This record gives sequence, C-alpha cells and structure tokens, in this order.
Amino acid sequence: MPGMKMDHVGWCGDLSYGLAAIALLLTLVGVCTPSWIDTELNFARFIQDYPQFQTTFQPVQQVVGRGFFQAYEYNGYGLVTLIPYQTTDNFGKMDPFCGDSQNPTLFPSLRIISDANVTGIGFRGRSYRRGDWCNRRSVSVGFAIVSIILGLVAMLATFCAQRGNCGQLPFVVITFAVFLVALVTCASMGSFINQEGKRVNDIAINDRFFPFEQKTKIGYSFLCYLFGMLMFFLAAVLGMFEACVNGKKDTSTHTKKKKKDDSEA
Repeated sequence: MPGMKMDHVGWCGDLSYGLAAIALLLTLVGVCTPSWIDTELNFARFIQDYPQFQTTFQPVQQVVGRGFFQAYEYNGYGLVTLIPYQTTDNFGKMDPFCGDSQNPTLFPSLRIISDANVTGIGFRGRSYRRGDWCNRRSVSVGFAIVSIILGLVAMLATFCAQRGNCGQLPFVVITFAVFLVALVTCASMGSFINQEGKRVNDIAINDRFFPFEQKTKIGYSFLCYLFGMLMFFLAAVLGMFEACVNGKKDTSTHTKKKKKDDSEA
C-alpha cells in the first residue's frame, strides 16, 4: 500500500540482529571487567603455619582475579580492590603481575605479608615469572578488541540490510568472523587457565606468587565473553537462514513480476 514502509528483513533476520546486539553487549562486559581468571585463595593452612595472622586473614577464603585491563582482590566482606594495568608507567612498575620484582605488590593480602617480612616467604613484588601470563594477556586483548570492532561493524550491516541497501550476506560474513576471532581469544585464555592450575600445583606453596592454597577457575568476565561468542555464532546461522529464505523470495517475486510484464506486453 502507498505510504507503507517496506520490510526488507524477515523475522529470522530480526532475531539474528537482536542476538548479535546482545552478544556485542556481553562481549563488551567481558572485555571491560576484571574477572577473566579467578584464583580462590584459602588461608587456612597459612594461618596454621603463621598463627599471628589468625585475625588478619578472615574470612579464610578470598578471591583475586585478573582481566585484560585490571585485576582485583575481594576480601570476602564486600570490599573489592581494583588494580589497573599501566604498562607504560616506568617500565610497567604499576602492573600488578608484569612489573618490577623490586617494587612492592599491589594486592592487599600480599602487602600484609611483605610488610610483616614473614620468614620463609619474604618480600612480594610485581613480577609474575611463572607461566606466560604477560604475553598471553597482550595477545588475547588484541584479539578481543578486534572482535568488538567487528561486532560494531556487524551492527552497521544490520542497518544496511534493514534499509534494503545491502543483502544479508555482509552481516553473516562479519558475524561469523567475530565468532572466529572470539574463539581464538577464548581458546588462548582457556588453555592458560588449564596450564596455570597444573603449574601452581607443582610449586611449593611458599614459592607461589600467592603463597596460599589456591584454585584457578574461569571468572564471570570470561563467561560473559564466551556466551557472547556463542550468540554471535547463532546469529550468523540465523542470518544465513534468512539470506537463503529471503533470496528465494526475492527470486520468486522477480520471476512473477517478469512474467506479468511479459504478459502485459
């Protein structure tokens, strides 16, 4: 009818666009929050060996985490200490993991131990010498940022398709590219978590970066990003289905219109 706006995308396409928008939001939350890798600390054995810290380390279970741009420590009572990564500040002296071993730690629990000069543990700096966390974070954050940029481009492709200025194929290709880049990011960080758990168990407790009994696990930031990645994949599949269905409809409509024009001629 005259005056009515033509809908260039079917319900399947609209659903794929909605999923992609939610996926982009989840990946943004994942990249910007500090809980990709969580380490649950248990102070029970430490308190048993050093009873002078009986009242200091309460509750006995606390959490430290690290993300792409900041780390944190949660003391179990609702206090969260955020520690940003600042690798350009005097050769990384403000980086909690990849800084100078001569500079005091930025984690409150480790600072208490360093200040007390605990026998057998001693000073705690900012150099995380075991594993390849520093390089792994630098590479993974690069892939994660690329996935966000591609996700934004995918959103632009949805507007293009809805206005009828382009087909569904650009959205499908870009969204699938987001999934592949995000997959590399998740694989990199996931393998680190697996390796880190095994590596820490092979080190004497007092020689660990965090000299406590601990367990390494996936944090909520990683889970948000992982769900976003899976939703991008689902959006790509739905977009592909929409492209096939709409392509057939467009071909059928074009054929009918041509036959009608031929008969009128």
